[in-house]
Amino acid sequence: MATINGLSATQNSAVYDLVQQYMSLERGPLVRLENSRAEIQAQSGAYTDLATKLRALRTAADGFQWFGSLTPLNTFAASSSNSDVLGATAGGGAAVASHTVHVESLARAHSLVSDAFAGEEDAALAGTHTLEIVQGDEAYQITVTVAEGDTFEDVLRSLATAVNDSGAALTATVATTDERSGTKRLLVTSQSTGTGAIIQSIADVVGKLATALGLAGSSEAGTYSANTVQAAADAVFCVNGLDFISSTNRISGALAGVTLNLLAPTTGDVTVTVARDVEAVTQRVEDLLTAYNELVGYVREKTSGADETGAGRGMFTGNTLFMSLRTRLRQTATAGVPDPLDSSTLKRLAQIGITAARDGKLTISDRSDFEEALETRAGEVERLFNDEEEGVAVRMVTLVDTYVNAGGLISQQRNLIQGRERIYDRRIAQMEVTLARREEQLTVKLGSLQNVLYQLAAQQSFLNSLMSQALGGSY
Repeated sequence: MATINGLSATQNSAVYDLVQQYMSLERGPLVRLENSRAEIQAQSGAYTDLATKLRALRTAADGFQWFGSLTPLNTFAASSSNSDVLGATAGGGAAVASHTVHVESLARAHSLVSDAFAGEEDAALAGTHTLEIVQGDEAYQITVTVAEGDTFEDVLRSLATAVNDSGAALTATVATTDERSGTKRLLVTSQSTGTGAIIQSIADVVGKLATALGLAGSSEAGTYSANTVQAAADAVFCVNGLDFISSTNRISGALAGVTLNLLAPTTGDVTVTVARDVEAVTQRVEDLLTAYNELVGYVREKTSGADETGAGRGMFTGNTLFMSLRTRLRQTATAGVPDPLDSSTLKRLAQIGITAARDGKLTISDRSDFEEALETRAGEVERLFNDEEEGVAVRMVTLVDTYVNAGGLISQQRNLIQGRERIYDRRIAQMEVTLARREEQLTVKLGSLQNVLYQLAAQQSFLNSLMSQALGGSY
């Protein structure tokens, strides 16, 4: 509260109240400016929301404008007639088909093991030891320092850590092979299956650690070291009558777009069936429709007409950008997709069970028609979405880009709004300065007037007192 020197707190309060009553009238134009600025700020926020929903539609529609394995319409699932011995998954490039697979043997990793030791026994191997492991034509030198009094378990664990940290494609584990006696052995296993990942040799370079532990030796396909407990092996299997050999049990090159997971040798043929994943395709289409419907609902809300009372008028009713978008969205989704070659009978989404309600929102209203079209006329369904000129998804992406790309329609509107907002900011700032100065002037003037009135009242009281004394108290 502003204060005036020479006035009491009560008098200051009275002046302040009078000034504020007057200033509330003076602030009318400022309030109108602030309301106008708030309106265009709300419009700016609405354009931001619109851009977000447009981009969500583009993201959902983008994949549908592509061909072959790139479109979600060509999502496949693979199944095995015996999933205990053979698994199968389908990905890009798969095609509807049935395949016969026979697994003769699985790929295995090469494993070798040290001699058995009582874990608490003194190793008597104090010193620094270096051994060399050769695998896949790569040599790795591994150094281990053994302290006086280290037990065999200490040594085995130190070596296991050194092997695992060496960068070699090996896994070393200290295994307790006899719980009753506490017998320990070091198991060294190739991290890859197949004969190409054989542990070719382990030999001492400095010291005698490899020899002392029984790890020294060399191996090659068909001739393995004495400490080998599992020979490396390649997977051998047959697909549709063609024989294959693989270093792994996960096969991605035998069938286009299909990955086979060999789990066990088979006693007979296993059938792998690849079919269109109708559920997955349906979900992706519904995701697209959801993004479209959220955009349509938002645009309708912002362009709604007033009710019979005049209330409920949308923020952008009559706005050219919003009103034209409302129309273009409907045309984009429901217009036909021309076929100059007349090779397709499917020219509208409604023909595959996707229809528009009165509010313009799309749904898969006939699931059976949709699934039947996917199963029997997949190519025509694909063309509905990805026709180079008029595919529904192509039209959606093109429409969205018109609005959200740099320099697009939304960007242009935002630039206009930001320009108007800056004008309002300047005018409001100027008016606030003017009003603050006016308030200060009024406060001083009214305070001075109040002070004069106070002095006059004091003088009148003084004169009344004098008159009363002069007249003997009868005044």
